[in-house]
Amino acid sequence: MFRRRASSEPITPGSWQDHPVNATRQSVSDGGYQLDVYEGVCSSSFELALERLFRYDIFPPHRMRARVCSPDGDVAVGTTIVQRVFLGPLALETAVRVIECSRGVLAGSFAYATTEGHPEQGIASFEVQRLDAQTRFVARAWSRPGNIAARLGRPVSRRLQQTFTREAVAHFCAPQQT
Repeated sequence: MFRRRASSEPITPGSWQDHPVNATRQSVSDGGYQLDVYEGVCSSSFELALERLFRYDIFPPHRMRARVCSPDGDVAVGTTIVQRVFLGPLALETAVRVIECSRGVLAGSFAYATTEGHPEQGIASFEVQRLDAQTRFVARAWSRPGNIAARLGRPVSRRLQQTFTREAVAHFCAPQQT
C-alpha cells in the first residue's frame, strides 16, 4: 500500500481480528528471540502518560497510524491493534493482539503478541512507572523474523525495528503539544 492512501483511508479490523497470535510468553521463554529494552523519562505527568499508554499513543504519527479495535479505543486483553507502519513512500499493514494489561497506582502496562502475517514474531511490552518525581517509560521487545522476507532481510529489518522503537520512546517521552 502506498503511504498517501494508508494515511487517508480509515483503518478497519477486517480479517485481522481472526488472525491468531504467532508468539506466546512460553515460546519466548523457550528461546530464539532477541530482547531489546528501551527506557526514557517522560516530560508529562504520570496520569497523562498512563492515559496515552492505554490509548496506544506511543509511536510518532510519521512512523505509524494504528487503530485499537475496542469499543472505547483503549487497550484491553484480547484487543486487536491494526498498525500501518510507514516506510518511505510505502506502508505496511499488520496487527498485534493485547495479551496482558495492568493498571495500578504506581504503574501501568500492557503487552501484545504479533499475529500471523506480521513480518516479526514476538511480544512487545510497554510500561509507565511512577518513580518519586519522575515518570519512566519502558519498552521491551522479544522478537525474531516472522516470515521469509524478514529472515532474509534480518540485518535491515532488525535495524528498522530498533530505530522505530527508539523513535517511539522519544515521541512518548517528549513534551506534548496542545
